[in-house]
Amino acid sequence: MSRHATRLACRALLLALAVTTAGSLQAQLNIALRTNRKHYLRYEPIEVSVVLRNYSGNTLIFGSPDGADAGSLRFTVERTAGPEIRPLDPRFNPVADLILGAGESRELRMNLNEFFDLRPEGSYSITATIGHRRLPNDYRSQPVSIDVREGVPVITRDLGLPQTEPGALIKAVTASLLLFHDGEEWLYCLRAENAEAVLGTVRLGRQISGSQPQMDADAASDVHVLVQLQSRVVLHAVYGLSEQGLRLRQRRWYRPDAFGPRLTRNAGFLQVVGGVPIPENALQPSLRNAVDPAATLPGGPAATPTPTPGAPRAPGTPPAGPAAPAAETPRGRDAAGAGKDP
Repeated sequence: MSRHATRLACRALLLALAVTTAGSLQAQLNIALRTNRKHYLRYEPIEVSVVLRNYSGNTLIFGSPDGADAGSLRFTVERTAGPEIRPLDPRFNPVADLILGAGESRELRMNLNEFFDLRPEGSYSITATIGHRRLPNDYRSQPVSIDVREGVPVITRDLGLPQTEPGALIKAVTASLLLFHDGEEWLYCLRAENAEAVLGTVRLGRQISGSQPQMDADAASDVHVLVQLQSRVVLHAVYGLSEQGLRLRQRRWYRPDAFGPRLTRNAGFLQVVGGVPIPENALQPSLRNAVDPAATLPGGPAATPTPTPGAPRAPGTPPAGPAAPAAETPRGRDAAGAGKDP
């Protein structure tokens, strides 16, 4: 046999072995990683989904009675032009209690912010790896890429949280209406934070150029936001604010008319004046679902805000883009709203 023929035969054998090995690896345990979005506002919960399918023909128990895990799920998080990001807890193992039957599929969902410091702006590559001591190999997902970007402040309010105990120190919270570019369009977002942590971040919907949003707080420190999301649709959303996060208390939709809608004070109350109410079931599903009902980012290192005044924007982050509405002057602890002002 000639040298050329020998080389061809060797290549064919190696290719066959590679295909066989790949097939056997896939037949043991399959893993897929997904994210709910590609672009995230800074401090926004980054939800990942890991889908596992057991092709090993055996039940895989990832925990063990002696406390030593028989298997583990690990994430590799890398920032562009930076070192690998280590988990905040080295013992982090989302499958410590998982039992995966033969042929069974399981989807695991988690907020990656709780386990990795993803505060800095930039691009990240995320990979998930699953392993078990009964299997000869670990199995890795395809990498997923995401971008983390900061928003542009539009309106900021400094508020005080109502305290249950008379005489207790009033805790300060800052609520901010932001503009954020999600890679396709500019969106309104609401963020609440104190000196130690970001309490919550929610998306409200896309910006309409030329519209003027409003944001204020009532006597209970509930945050009222009025933003125009379409030419004929205006959203009024009320979010409860606490140290546990943001919670949607009420949302209503209006069609603009000659009088509004607009947020105004009347006899000590904060209310919407003008506009024609729109039943929620008359709206497009995409518009109804654009508003996050709740978003709470647990405290701790992953949620601690890091002030970066004047910091350069990350590569790939859009510049100013559409002109943001002029920022309103903060009104400190002024409160009005669902109840009458004291």
